[in-house]
Amino acid sequence: MKKKEPKRPTTVPAEAIWNASENIWESGKKNKKGNNIGEWKWWLAPKGHLVCHTFFDNKGNIETFKRFHPNGEISQYGKGKNGKYIERVWQRSTEETTENFPVYHDYVWKAAQKCGEIPVEYDHYDKEGNHLNKKVEITDDLKEASENETAEQALNRFEKVIAIIKKSQHKDDESLKEYSQPFYFQKIDIEEIHTAEKRLNIKFPKSYIDFITKHGLFRLGKENEEYSRLLHPSKVIRLSDALENEWEVSWKNFEPGAKEFMDNIYCFSMGDEQLQMCWYHCFNYNSLNEKTGEVQILDYDQDEWEWMFDENKMCTYKGFDRHISTVVDNEIIWILDE
Repeated sequence: MKKKEPKRPTTVPAEAIWNASENIWESGKKNKKGNNIGEWKWWLAPKGHLVCHTFFDNKGNIETFKRFHPNGEISQYGKGKNGKYIERVWQRSTEETTENFPVYHDYVWKAAQKCGEIPVEYDHYDKEGNHLNKKVEITDDLKEASENETAEQALNRFEKVIAIIKKSQHKDDESLKEYSQPFYFQKIDIEEIHTAEKRLNIKFPKSYIDFITKHGLFRLGKENEEYSRLLHPSKVIRLSDALENEWEVSWKNFEPGAKEFMDNIYCFSMGDEQLQMCWYHCFNYNSLNEKTGEVQILDYDQDEWEWMFDENKMCTYKGFDRHISTVVDNEIIWILDE
């Protein structure tokens, strides 16, 4: 049923035609093919505010356009050429509006589409015009770990990178706190470590003990319960036991000698959030350096684990420190790519 024209507001000129299918009044000319040409205006029912003002070329392609919020503020503007947008920008309103905005972040006031790019991406700006998601320049010494970097130094480096990102984007990005920024959640004393060592019949690497007794346990992101979360020493578990008891693994699916090898591997940290790329970060006591007490760190993934048999050389570095440096390097790469 065709929608009846509502009472025409005084803001809508007499020459404007009612378009029931669009719930709008419109004014403009068309060419012989029925394409809009020249100047066109639209007024949205029922209040009749000017919602769009556009200029078309003789073929019906957009040359310039502006859309408006009900209070008259510009909601969108842009330019076109040969049927394609060469500029398209959205702006929020200071009042309630019927207009859409393509970015869900509340702190983004203006979104400029990067025309011609697929998938569609936007440059974000705040109300003062500051560019929020411009490319951040991070020096190489902050992007990658230096030789013999400690876990403490790696996380301090990561904090510096996050500070630069926040400053360059003129905002305190809550998503960094929630999903990436190191979050320390529990202090550990030496007696807890000794109790765990006695239970497992191992000695933890000194690099690991030095860190958790000074700083405690951490994970990446305040809201990420599992993301690279250091387990409490009392929760450290032999990998073979974890696979048997928590994941109900059948050793029939593994190569001969796999269980014996994994009996010497201990899960001390969770892997990624969804446990898809990495289930656990593990101490590999098959690589124990008797002089230093250090071991390699292995990332256990249910789909690709056979390679671990090759990681059986004596550890010649501080395994825990190198592990945290690698975690930080990977997270910096992910943040910058995002």
